[in-house]
Formats: sequence, C-alpha cells, structure tokens
Amino acid sequence: AIHSRSGLEHYYSNWGGEMYLNRIINRHRIGFGLGSVYYGGEFTDTKYSNFDPSTPIFQHTKCRNKWFCMKLNYAYSIYDSEHSAIYVSPFVSLNYFILNENGRRNGAFYEYNKKYNNKFGFGIALEYEVKFNAFSTSIKLAPDCVLVDNIMVGVNMDAFYRVFNLGTSITMKYTFGK
Repeated sequence: AIHSRSGLEHYYSNWGGEMYLNRIINRHRIGFGLGSVYYGGEFTDTKYSNFDPSTPIFQHTKCRNKWFCMKLNYAYSIYDSEHSAIYVSPFVSLNYFILNENGRRNGAFYEYNKKYNNKFGFGIALEYEVKFNAFSTSIKLAPDCVLVDNIMVGVNMDAFYRVFNLGTSITMKYTFGK
C-alpha cells in the first residue's frame, strides 16, 4: 500500500499500491516494480493569463486522475541484522499520467482530458525493514521527481512540467528460498 503527496494539485494526496520483484545478493538488492495511484479530489486555484496578467482566472476542479509507473531500483543495506535492516535505494521510473478533470473556470464549465506517456523520473528511498524468518514488513519514504514536459509548457494554464512527490508505503514481503 502506498500514499503519496505531491506539490501539484492534480495529484495532491494519492492512494494506491506497488508491487516489486527484487533479487537480493548479500547486502545489495536490485528490483523492478509496478505502481499506481489515484487522486479523486477537488481543488480551487487562481491563475493569471499569459496574455493579460492583470486578469485573474478562478478555477474549481474535480479530479479523477491516475498515475502509473514502472520503477527500477538498486538498494544497499546500510544496516543489516538478523531481525531488521535499513536500506538506501536510488531509483529511476517511467511514468504515465491520465488527467480526467472537469469544473468551472470563471463561471464557465470546462472538461480536461490529457495523457502524458513515458515520462522519466528519479528519486531515492529510505526503508526500514523488520524480519520474521521468510516474511518481513517495512516502511519506506521515497521522494522523487518526474520530468513531464519542457519548462515552457508549464506556463500554459492547463499543463505542468514536473512533479515533486513524497511517497510513503507500508510493505509486506516474502523471501523465497529461506
């Protein structure tokens, strides 16, 4: 299970899940993961037009946005004992965003549907794991950044160019071969 909080209102407070397959070699771990989060909230925003900066644009938006990702990570155990471990894990990701929004902009109804495919992301995770024989559980903090588009697209009021995100997760694990 994962909860992530983004500075971007389109994905402000997300709930979802991740699944990883890891290969453990001594104190190293290489893994591939799939994840998805969903944001079904609302937000209100005031923006200013690029054409007339003195005219405010008031917007109330209802979201049904989704975010899918594939992650490749490498983890190193900085502390490892029989019953617990601490990992530091840099990762890269390939992200897919679906924006499905509607609302009111200066009193007029609008609908916005957009997809962003194959967007590169990177981050680092800190994970604390408690071991019970072949089973274990862990908590993880994973801040990351996803580069969605070039910076000039971000000045358009319907677009964003990067997402900063803080993911927190509680994980159940099973180690084969123990």
